[in-house]
Amino acid sequence: MVPQMRVKHSKKIDLALDRDGYSVMTGCCRYVTPFRHWHHGIEIVFVQAGTAQLFYGTWTRELVPGEVVLAPTRMQHGAKGYFRRTAVHFVPDIVSRERRRLVEEVLEAGEGRHLILLPEAVSRFTWAVTELHRIATQGHPGTQLTTVRAILGLVLADMEASLHRPPDCSGTRLVKEIAAYMRANVGAYETLDSIAARFGCSRSQLWDLFRTHLGTSPGTYWRKVRLEHARQLLTDGIALENVCEAVGFGSLRGLRRAFRQEFGLSPSEYKRLMARPKDAGK
Repeated sequence: MVPQMRVKHSKKIDLALDRDGYSVMTGCCRYVTPFRHWHHGIEIVFVQAGTAQLFYGTWTRELVPGEVVLAPTRMQHGAKGYFRRTAVHFVPDIVSRERRRLVEEVLEAGEGRHLILLPEAVSRFTWAVTELHRIATQGHPGTQLTTVRAILGLVLADMEASLHRPPDCSGTRLVKEIAAYMRANVGAYETLDSIAARFGCSRSQLWDLFRTHLGTSPGTYWRKVRLEHARQLLTDGIALENVCEAVGFGSLRGLRRAFRQEFGLSPSEYKRLMARPKDAGK
């Protein structure tokens, strides 16, 4: 049994599983800092867009579209980043005995398993988790338990098959390295051409890598990274002029315009919004 870990900034949540022991959540997530929590069961997290950093105890992984994690959740865990995902939560007993091996290995190890799906499995996996979400949001999902078990079996079968995939040569590793470089150098005045050259590819190859693996262009991705960092600095009370320099924007006007386009309000409006809870207690 994996121990429950009560740590600072971690919270137990009551995850409402269906009476048969599963639930499905899908949608976009935007976490500047991870919301660490823990609950019963086990989960499959499948990233469909963006880049997600997942945390399970001391075990961490970064996922891009087409990658999946199977992990026990009775330890503090959370996520960071801007991404779209589907999370399937379930109790191990719901899985058929023939497909329980991988689940039991993860529970015994007490940490997650990070898998890169085979290319031919991605569309099938996407269909499966979408179908699980559809069933879970119907009025009486318990009446389709046999179907749920069958779909979960397909999902776990694809995950097991990915254990035997050849070493990654698809560009996943490269795009992760480039994305990590962008996040680490958020304030650099550097062009996409120079970043491409730094990693030994052309601008068009860089564009193809990001469109294929992250579903967006490299320019859009780096802009989001800069604006997310700008939002965090504003939350921390940093002056807008210093924020502009820290995130590599050439002008305050450009930062204000981009910030409003991304978040729907200006930097000054955002700072006032963040200050309200503090003022309310005075």
